[in-house]
Amino acid sequence: MRRGAAVLAFLAALWVGAAIAAQPAQPPADLGPRGQQVFKMVGSFLAELQDNLAGGGGEINHGPVKIEESAAQVIAILPNLSITPGKNEPAVEVGTIKLTVTEAGPNRDRVEFALPDRVKFPEGGTMRVGQMRKSEMIWARDLETAVGYDIDWREVALVDADNDVPLQVGAVRARMSLREGKPGRYSGPFNLTLSNLTATDDEQDTAIKLGAFTVATEMVDWDIKRSKALMAGRAGDPAAVMAVVQELPRLIGRVASTVSVSGLTVASIEQETSFTIDQADLTFAFDDIDQPAAKLSLRYRHAGLTLDGMDEVPEGFTPRRVNLALAIEKLPLAKLVELAGPALASPPGPGGPPAGASPDAALETLAAAGTGLRLESLAIDMEKAEAAADGVLTVKHGAAFTVAGGFDIKLRGLDAVIKQLKEDAEGEPDPTIGFLDAVRKTGNPSAGGFLAYRLEVTMDGRVLLNGTDMMPLVGAMSGDTPPKAPAPEPRQKGPRK
Repeated sequence: MRRGAAVLAFLAALWVGAAIAAQPAQPPADLGPRGQQVFKMVGSFLAELQDNLAGGGGEINHGPVKIEESAAQVIAILPNLSITPGKNEPAVEVGTIKLTVTEAGPNRDRVEFALPDRVKFPEGGTMRVGQMRKSEMIWARDLETAVGYDIDWREVALVDADNDVPLQVGAVRARMSLREGKPGRYSGPFNLTLSNLTATDDEQDTAIKLGAFTVATEMVDWDIKRSKALMAGRAGDPAAVMAVVQELPRLIGRVASTVSVSGLTVASIEQETSFTIDQADLTFAFDDIDQPAAKLSLRYRHAGLTLDGMDEVPEGFTPRRVNLALAIEKLPLAKLVELAGPALASPPGPGGPPAGASPDAALETLAAAGTGLRLESLAIDMEKAEAAADGVLTVKHGAAFTVAGGFDIKLRGLDAVIKQLKEDAEGEPDPTIGFLDAVRKTGNPSAGGFLAYRLEVTMDGRVLLNGTDMMPLVGAMSGDTPPKAPAPEPRQKGPRK
């Protein structure tokens, strides 16, 4: 599948505009004002993209750039463009690219790309594009970066040296549109979709069919100029990444991204197995980054999962539907970054973390803010069993395990799970069976054949399931004596707050 991965990497590079090369700094003396402006735009764009590749040891090259001026537009031609994705990797020969630049408003240029319909990959492979309906970008001259793009390609295929087609994509659609809201702050979506994808590996054994793959990202109140300044010439530099982390509460208000797949089937002809999923989504969201209390969320769901020919998963226990949502709430990000400033500015070396990095101070800050890990929902649906849960653990002053709180849990099908484990054990001792049997007996009957539980982590370090201390059960299952909970620190007397 390596050749297919190379094509997908190339398409992802085009999504962020990375299919261009380094540019001479000084424009030719015979260019007019508009031509010089476009030359500067091309140079800034290419330098930024070259920097992004340089972090992985890659580079981009081309022949001398030619600029053609007219009253209506400026054309830039980049001949013999090639991309080396990383260190010691072979180059992808793109060919000649033509950029047609027209004004699109104050400080904005529309850049239309004309690319070859065939791109040469190493080992004799070729990427072929049947239709390039749209390939354009909106460039912000004042920011020296792109604030929009629109790519619409159809019938994309990889043809190998034997004229086989190991990868086909029905459509590639990429769009970005950033707009200024607050002065100097930009918001908007980034979207990439690959649809109707089919692929096979080099041995023609594993076949993949995918209805759609989508990445949807939203940025809110993003300080583009400051972000660029922090990373200028330092892509891949850990110190630069740390500098961005330190500035994060001042750089952006919100970022959220969802990766989705639909209609996915992965089949192995040799092993006679297949994996199918109707829909799966993974969402990461960081809200209120610039506020005293931020929120970090993670959501995952899938539906229509089937596994054929996979004996590792007993019949009836495939998690055909899963829904998970959890969040870290009331996160005092700015205070934590301030506390961690010395550590972020000087990454730990052989001697350990630098002076000033204090886990205790961070825990005090989290406790004062009431930071908590909230399980908003968990639902797992199998034919023979189900599980559901929600609840929260909160960082607490004096808590033996740092956190205290609990979860409400509902389980259906524990009898079936225990029966299956006994069959799999084939008469051999299995401590998990005894543990689950004890859990089953602790449950409170609930509607729909469920058993209801309350799992609590107490201030003094006990883990209770419907009031029963679980630590001895866990110790018995593992064969070890369970560790004692750390004693809570004595509270200092003082005036009430």
